[in-house]
Amino acid sequence: MRQTPDENTGEGAPSGVSPRAGPGHVARRRRGVMFWLGWGLGGLSLLLMAVTVGLWLRLNLGPMTLPETLRDRIEARLDAGMTQGRLSIGEMAIDLPEGGRAPVMEFRDVRLSDPDGAPRAAFPALRVQLDAGPILSGQVRPTRVEIAGAGLRLSRDAAGRFDLDLSGATGPARVTVPETMARLDTMFAAPVFDALQEVTATGLQLSMADAMTGQTMRIQDASARLTRREGQLTLTVGGALDGSRDSRVDIAILRRAAQAETEIAGVFRDLAARDLATVSPALAWLDLMRAPISGRLAFRLGDDGTVGDLEARLDIGEGRVLLGQDSAPLGFNRIGAEMVYDPDTRRLSFSALRLDAPELRFAAEGHADVAEGGTSFVSQFRLSGVEAHPEGMFDRPRVIEGAAVDLRLTLAPTLRIELAQATVFDGDLRARAEGLVEAREGGLAVALDLSVPELDAATVLSYWPETVLAGTRRWLAGQVEAATFAGVDFAWRSAPGGAPRRALQMSLDNLVLRPLRAGPPIRDGGGVLELDDNRLVLRLDAGTIAGAGGGPVDVAGSTMIVADTRVRGAEAAFDVQGRGALSDVLALLDGPPFSIFRDGDMTPERIGDGRVALSAEFRTRLERRETPATLAEMGLTARGVVTEFVSDTMVPDRALRADRLDVTLTPDLVTVGGAAELSGIPLTGTWRRPLGPDAPRTSVLEARAVLDRPGLAAMGVVLPEWLMDGQGAADLRLDLPDGVPGTLRATSDFAGIALSVPALGWQLGRAATGALEAEIALGPNAEVTALTLEGPGLQMEGRATLRPGGGGLDRLSVERLRAGTWL
Repeated sequence: MRQTPDENTGEGAPSGVSPRAGPGHVARRRRGVMFWLGWGLGGLSLLLMAVTVGLWLRLNLGPMTLPETLRDRIEARLDAGMTQGRLSIGEMAIDLPEGGRAPVMEFRDVRLSDPDGAPRAAFPALRVQLDAGPILSGQVRPTRVEIAGAGLRLSRDAAGRFDLDLSGATGPARVTVPETMARLDTMFAAPVFDALQEVTATGLQLSMADAMTGQTMRIQDASARLTRREGQLTLTVGGALDGSRDSRVDIAILRRAAQAETEIAGVFRDLAARDLATVSPALAWLDLMRAPISGRLAFRLGDDGTVGDLEARLDIGEGRVLLGQDSAPLGFNRIGAEMVYDPDTRRLSFSALRLDAPELRFAAEGHADVAEGGTSFVSQFRLSGVEAHPEGMFDRPRVIEGAAVDLRLTLAPTLRIELAQATVFDGDLRARAEGLVEAREGGLAVALDLSVPELDAATVLSYWPETVLAGTRRWLAGQVEAATFAGVDFAWRSAPGGAPRRALQMSLDNLVLRPLRAGPPIRDGGGVLELDDNRLVLRLDAGTIAGAGGGPVDVAGSTMIVADTRVRGAEAAFDVQGRGALSDVLALLDGPPFSIFRDGDMTPERIGDGRVALSAEFRTRLERRETPATLAEMGLTARGVVTEFVSDTMVPDRALRADRLDVTLTPDLVTVGGAAELSGIPLTGTWRRPLGPDAPRTSVLEARAVLDRPGLAAMGVVLPEWLMDGQGAADLRLDLPDGVPGTLRATSDFAGIALSVPALGWQLGRAATGALEAEIALGPNAEVTALTLEGPGLQMEGRATLRPGGGGLDRLSVERLRAGTWL
């Protein structure tokens, strides 16, 4: 090596031997080292900058696939950071999003498996945004994961266990939802995922399979999101239901490790009711509906296998309820329900149930005990705010305070609705119902029994639809002015292929009833009304009726029968049992609708008085008439007994008395018969009065009477003592025309009577017989207008005048006389 002379000594130093350096030499060497170090660091920086700029320029052109060796190292690092499970990656690339600072790793064919190798998730493509800071220290910390095109399967096996599979498999998963969520929770709790904010997925193929029902729902192009915050792992997934234009399902699965439970909640829109009915036995009743349903379902699954309460909120849109293939559907506008199902007790509790239908609205709360498999529901509900508006029944909605309902709904094997008891309450109304509805071939079989303890007539009619038993209701509304209905029992039976049968029975108290539109009302009535199909029977146990100006007539025991209430203006048959004063009964018969004495001058006052008990029958149509029905049209007949009869007017100026008389009435004749006394003369006979517009205006009394001097004197015919003695019988006919004095015709054979005319030397012994015919014009000035007397040895024809006021024989005028053979 070349030697360089030292400037200070001028001496050279041997090669390879460092002389002792002076201060100037050291300074020069330090400046050299720093020079080369600065150039080295600067060059390295420029190199790193160039690499970085080059990498940045490369990533701006698109993702860059990482070498296999680097991929294996990153996969190993990620896999080592997972304390539970295994990770495998097919391909790996790095990308830098536009405007982004943190790099994004792209992974393809990513698979997660359990420690035992069972697959738990498979993702065709993943984009993982990394935290840039830890990368410089060789650590990989994902902050966000994006998944595209993966498969997700949520299923329920035949035993009712829920499984979640992220591997895209088509068969049932081998672990349950809680297990899957627990393992995911443990995996994402690893330090490598400390910075992870969320996992999102798009383009998912979501499958929801139910082995218990055999149904599968699929959602194409679903989206999902997985987050873990404050110890809670949440997976949400949802999308539009495949094959449906408007239906959407969103599912949230929440894992709470501290509580050792997993919650599954589903929010859905416009699902078919029948699809939702298969989710749980508690919802099987939805299978009866054909309507879209929106709402929310949620339940909890414990790590120990327990299933928590099912919480449901349902909003059922416009649709219909099908109670059988051959029955008409029941339409509704909306149904809302909020409920909780306890699987341990199998009780479904409704905190709210709301029905809005064209014919019925109500709000309810209650519960239903669910049979295993959801085949039947034993329910109790309390209804409020009830509005009933059945089509064609009320002119406006009928508002009812509330109701309590106990029923059993059986879905299989045959649809049955058993109404154990329903109580409707509204003000004073307390109505109780029970019944059965059963689906049969051809339609529904219905049995319904309704009872009301007691209610006034006006209130009952206000609840009685106008189209139900329309004829009966119409008659009651028009003819019952007041009443208390007690023990009201209504029954309805119907079956496919047959006409419905109906029965109604009720007791009537405090009744004011006008059985005929033109007639007077029955007051203080009581009795029973019965309806068998269309046959109506009204039986009175109490009641009185009074004609114009008359007193009350007791009509207890009377009946009215309407053979067919369906007919407007139906014919009614009356059987009237009447008891009362004769004048009151006659006043009743003389008034509308009978008016038996309207065609003449005979009046109840003229006939007399007494006590009467009668039974009358007639028929009439329950309709308004422009002209009153005639007695013949009504077919009026009556039979009765008059007791204690007294009349001072039927026979002018004569007293008629009877202890008992029999009365018969037909449309054209009234007949009274029996034993009586006419002005003290005992007689037995019959009084007749023709009825009708064309009948003669007269009445006739035909009788057999005692004939003696006192009796004739009572009739105003006073005979001398020498003329007549003894007692016999005479046949009388008393004609009583309207407006003029009557005429009495008498005939006798003189049996038991002795006659004597001393001036002629003629007499008739009591044992002998003869003939008497006399006609007497009654009135204030009675007169014997015709007299014929025949006996052995005597024939006489003539007339006689009587003294005014019954003073006896005034003058006898003989027109023809034959006495013996000499005169």
